[in-house]
Order: sequence, then structure tokens, then C-alpha cells
Amino acid sequence: MERRVLSPVWFSRYIRDLLSALVDTLVGCNVGGTFYNAVAYADDLVLLVPLWAALQRFLNAFYVHIDEIDMACDVKKTVFLWSFLPTVEIIYF
Repeated sequence: MERRVLSPVWFSRYIRDLLSALVDTLVGCNVGGTFYNAVAYADDLVLLVPLWAALQRFLNAFYVHIDEIDMACDVKKTVFLWSFLPTVEIIYF
């Protein structure tokens, strides 16, 4: 789909639907009183989860949705960052 005039339009439609599906999982982090679970910029996506179990649940939903829209995740460009901050408040929905 690259290099076509409507590519950005279709891509933004797919990403919007993907982000909506991720919000529906109700998995995410409370950062300064605001709920976050994904941050997107262009074709980059950052997934935010509070626990390992939540990560698996989130990734399951992620892969189901990208499979439905025939999108792929390049695991060669995928990075996992683990940070343990004992003062972070975890809120379950």
C-alpha cells in the first residue's frame, strides 16, 4: 500500500481502529491521573501495560486485531523495556 495517494488515509483508518480495540481491553497505566495504554506517532506504536499478565492480554488483543486487518508487526524492530517503579500506582478497571 506504500506510495499510493490514499495510503496515509487508509493507514490512519487502520491505526484508529487498532487503537480503539486496544482501549477496549481496559489494560493500561495511570500516568499523572490519566489512563494510557498506547501512544502512536506515524507508524510507531508504544504499548504501555502495568504487569506481565496484562502484557500478554494486551498482545493477544493486538495480534487478533492486526491479523483481522492483514497488518504485520516487524519483530526485528520491536523493543521491550521493563521498568519497575515501586511508587507507581496501578489501577485496575
